[in-house]
This record gives sequence, structure tokens and C-alpha cells, in this order.
Amino acid sequence: MKYEKISFSRPSKITVEQYTYLKNCIANDSEFMIDRDADGIYSHFKFEFQFLGYSIIYLIFFFIMLSIFYDGGHDKSLDPFRIIITIPAIIGGLGSFFIIFKLILEGSAVSKSLVERRKFFESMKLAIIKSRNYSDFCNNFYFIY
Repeated sequence: MKYEKISFSRPSKITVEQYTYLKNCIANDSEFMIDRDADGIYSHFKFEFQFLGYSIIYLIFFFIMLSIFYDGGHDKSLDPFRIIITIPAIIGGLGSFFIIFKLILEGSAVSKSLVERRKFFESMKLAIIKSRNYSDFCNNFYFIY
């Protein structure tokens, strides 16, 4: 399993044109978000959450099928049906274990980077609102960041 190190990297300094555009957008709409493309934790781990969902559904199916066809252990012969439904359950269980492990390792880093990103763009929005012009914005905002 590959561990991915995740952190927020600040974008480059905005231009005068970008500043003017953002200033106008914020003036016209107080709810305007500079970072509209911000992804949530679900979108970052979409495959992992889908796999866990399918694994849970299969696990429920597995236990239902096993409880319907299980004879209490009196028949010691190998039943092909039990083998066919057990192998995907084992694979799904192992896959779920590794995915949960990955979520534990990477989840906090992704969450931290999303919080940093949100704080950065909220601070940028506030600095744009408070600034009189582009140079005032640069002196106040980029001095901090």
C-alpha cells in the first residue's frame, strides 16, 4: 500500500487583474467563495469510501447466505457454494482492513490540509475586503502569508 503525503501548498501571488476581479465579485456577493473548487474529504477518498460501502453490502449478503445455507457444521465436506461466497468476503475484508488503515494514516493529513486551505482563502477574502487597493492588499496579506 502506498502512503501519500498530503499538505496544502499556497498558490502564487495573485495579479492586479485577479485582485480587481475578486474585489468586484466580493462586493457584489458577500457569500462569494474565492476557492470554489475546494474538495472535501469524501472526494479525496471517493474510491475508498465506495469500496467500504460495497464491502459492507457484500458482508451483509455473505452472512445472510451463510445463515440460510449453513447446516450447523454437521457436513464436513467442502461445499463449492460456501467457497464461492467466502473467497470474495475474505478479499473484501482484507481490502477493507487496508483501506481503513490508509484512511487512518492519511485522513488527518487530508483534513489538516483542507482546513489550512480554507483558512488561507478566507484570510485572502478578508484581506481583499479590508484593502483599499492592490498594493495595500499585498502589503497586508502576503506579509502574513
